[in-house]
Amino acid sequence: MEIIITLMQDFNEFLSSFTTDMHSLDDFRRKNPQYPPNFAITNITHDAAAMTRKLLDHLTRNNVMQKIPQKVEVNAYKMAMAAWTNAFHPDSGDRCEVILEEYGERFGGDMNLMPTLECYHTVLDAHNKSCSAFFSKRKKEGPKTKGKNTTPAEKALGLLRILNNVHTAGDMFLKPDVKMYATALSVVKNSLLNWECKRQLMFDESDLKLEMELAVEAFGVLDQMKNMLRDEFQDKKAKGGSDEINIERWHFAIQAHADCVMIASRIFIENDINSKYAPAAQLRDLEDFISTHSSTIAGLIETGNPSSGANEAEIQHRLEKAYFCSLTSELILAKELGGFGDLSDALMSAETSEKIFKRMKRRSEDSSRNLQHLFPSPKQEHYDALIQCWGECLQNRYSTAASNLVMKKLNVFPHDKASDILFQMENYISDTKQIDGAISSNVVWAWSQSIYWPAIYKNESYLYSPMAAEKILKRTMDQYELGRIYFQNNTSATKMYNFVLRSYSKMHKGGKTAMERSLALLDDMKQRYDQSGRLIA
Repeated sequence: MEIIITLMQDFNEFLSSFTTDMHSLDDFRRKNPQYPPNFAITNITHDAAAMTRKLLDHLTRNNVMQKIPQKVEVNAYKMAMAAWTNAFHPDSGDRCEVILEEYGERFGGDMNLMPTLECYHTVLDAHNKSCSAFFSKRKKEGPKTKGKNTTPAEKALGLLRILNNVHTAGDMFLKPDVKMYATALSVVKNSLLNWECKRQLMFDESDLKLEMELAVEAFGVLDQMKNMLRDEFQDKKAKGGSDEINIERWHFAIQAHADCVMIASRIFIENDINSKYAPAAQLRDLEDFISTHSSTIAGLIETGNPSSGANEAEIQHRLEKAYFCSLTSELILAKELGGFGDLSDALMSAETSEKIFKRMKRRSEDSSRNLQHLFPSPKQEHYDALIQCWGECLQNRYSTAASNLVMKKLNVFPHDKASDILFQMENYISDTKQIDGAISSNVVWAWSQSIYWPAIYKNESYLYSPMAAEKILKRTMDQYELGRIYFQNNTSATKMYNFVLRSYSKMHKGGKTAMERSLALLDDMKQRYDQSGRLIA
């Protein structure tokens, strides 16, 4: 018996260290825990978790022949469940849930030994761990998997419904808490959106229907959590107590709000921008919740209240993603539909995104240092998102006689806006951090589109836009050589050159000057290529 328990502990420590080490050694993996695992990781973690299951079976079979202390047996069930929370496998949640059912059948009538709420937390954690592997497998196998597998989101929400019903029936020990609601919403978010916050339930009409149903239920779960917190605060005040809860619960509540912002920003339920399902409404709800309780959270931090595992860096990263999704929500929807209706719609969307961006920046600048994780400042991806929103306004398909009249009345053209945002970012981002050159590439692209807009090029001197784009390109390449800029994708530099060369090729008048500048640019491109050691394309 002792050997079996020791082996189960060893496998759990291995699995836990495997996940912990992977996150500690890889900043990308830590920030993107839902990045699809490779085949080796899936198999290694699955096999280790499966061994704990076999050891549990061996222990329970031996229990018929020799009496094993009940507390030891309970601990074995919990260890077998915990193993699946660190297994990157499509069936992690299912395997964990089966063990919980067996555990409940064995000790369900004993108040001292029966499964606790923490056991249900464990099952939800396992379902969360299974999301990326589940959808990677689904994508690989294609439509033939349709109808055969229930998504982790459906299972998590089903488990939450069961607990709510049990609690309503009078079981006070299994009342869902903030962590339960937050984890269930995390499973829903990770089922609806992949690690890049892109929709992944898009096989057919039934998928789209399921996607909508899951999103609506997620917002209902958030409302349940908010009502529970409100009732708890009111109850404590009525009894003369404080409304403070430990910082871990605050972080879980904020995590739940942030996940709903991401869901709302990608799954569009209603066209009404004032709907509670609208991204703007969900973001405002998140910001109001943080602002309302920030002083309480600051007090808990100052008194040294531990976060009990709710990592501040994880909360900050989740909030940053929520803002990114909000900034790009209308642009993403437009691209799914083939573009905005016209220039005015594109401009309105860009202006909305700019307001969100400025609000994020202002809230960060006005916050205290110890609450920076709750009021994150804009990062490179936020600047890039805003640049892309303004760049979208210059798409050739929007250039009509009517839209050029609208463009002509603008105080600042979209490509000038994009340039200003780029320069702001360069001044705002710490000198110790490298900037992705792809952002400059998006600005150069915006300038290259001005040739399709008479309202722009007829009011500029000849070759103004191509030369301005070339200036941004060369400035970017100079900063690359100084180590200030990097290219995550080495084709980004090539794209910039292509954008500028294409702009020069459209200059039909004065072709000699355009040709000479194009040839000089080609020479510059080759020189930069050789100087980089052929690292950039």
